[in-house]
Amino acid sequence: MRQVSKLYPYIFAIFCGSLPFGNVIKVLPNLLLIVLGVAFLFIVKKKDIKRLQTKSFYALFSFVLLAIFLIVIKGRWEDSGYIPKLLSILALPILAIPIKRYLLVLKIFVLSSFALLLFSVFKIVRHVIEFQEFKFATGSMINELLLGERPYIGFMYILAAAISFYLARTSQKFVWYLLSLCFIVMVISISARMAIISVLLMAFASVFYLFQHLKIAVLILVSILFLVAGLFKLNDNLKQRFLLSTPASKTYVLKEKLILEPRFHIWQCATNLGHSAPSFFLGKGFKQTERELTNCYQQRTTFYTEDQKQWFVNSRFNTHNQYLDIYLSSGIIALILFIGFLVFAFIENRNSYFATAILVFLILFLITENLIYRQLGTMLIGLIVVFLSFLSAKTGPGRNNLSQ
Repeated sequence: MRQVSKLYPYIFAIFCGSLPFGNVIKVLPNLLLIVLGVAFLFIVKKKDIKRLQTKSFYALFSFVLLAIFLIVIKGRWEDSGYIPKLLSILALPILAIPIKRYLLVLKIFVLSSFALLLFSVFKIVRHVIEFQEFKFATGSMINELLLGERPYIGFMYILAAAISFYLARTSQKFVWYLLSLCFIVMVISISARMAIISVLLMAFASVFYLFQHLKIAVLILVSILFLVAGLFKLNDNLKQRFLLSTPASKTYVLKEKLILEPRFHIWQCATNLGHSAPSFFLGKGFKQTERELTNCYQQRTTFYTEDQKQWFVNSRFNTHNQYLDIYLSSGIIALILFIGFLVFAFIENRNSYFATAILVFLILFLITENLIYRQLGTMLIGLIVVFLSFLSAKTGPGRNNLSQ
């Protein structure tokens, strides 16, 4: 058992390191999760369980339990595929409780994310050389070049950037700061909108956490603002992504531009879905919500073109908003529990700048993405819960704020 205990942190670290490549090697995270589950049974101690005794985990546990309960009790067997996804949200925080070597796990995640970045840069450079263009506003080749979907890749890069700042307080400051800068530049370069907004919020928040070193905070804030402003001016992809414009655009009319934004149509359809009294409390189910959204796309007359409409119908887009999806699929009670998890997590981690930062990243990301529909998405939620405990750990560097 001693050997298993020694190997366990490394296996967990490799698992965390596999998530950035989750779209490339999908089977590896699942295999490692099984290995960790078996090993966990042999090394977990009763005192370790106390680490889960937080209000945020109780709320998260209740949410997952209710969502699974509704699938089983309401006979929503077409939603049974969501059960393992929901369970993986709880699995990661539970499997992490024997971990004492927090820094090992955090470093492996950052280095793995940087490896993904290097692979992506190589593919992008090769693409630019071959086609003599760098158009990242839209296009089917974007996910292929990034080795994953842009929102998820951007989220992991910004998460790695925050953790790199945290690790810079331990040793090799220059290396970790440089890695953090690389992640931020990459996020801006690939025009990941929500990740860019997260960078700006992280910069503004640093002013409040760095009150003892206000000059440094202001310097960081001004530097990032100038960096974003400069890249926004020079990067046409960034302009097109935020302004919903095209190179041929001569004027900017908000109403016309919104028609080009997929979430404009998705959210209008989602907010128009009705609730009966039972479904208000217990939801419609995941698949039923998806069907009703698709029906809305078929009947909708405000699409930019018929091709855009058919794209929506064929793609069967989900709500692209986790809060809205929980409300529609599992009801208001489940939504209250999930929001309760986020609120309690914020209260429990409010003294840690880094933990607060990644929690804010998650809250923002959930506004535009529906993580529960993907195995990688639910694993990312669980990973955030794990990282919150690591970054707020009493033994970790910079437990309270950046000024320490």
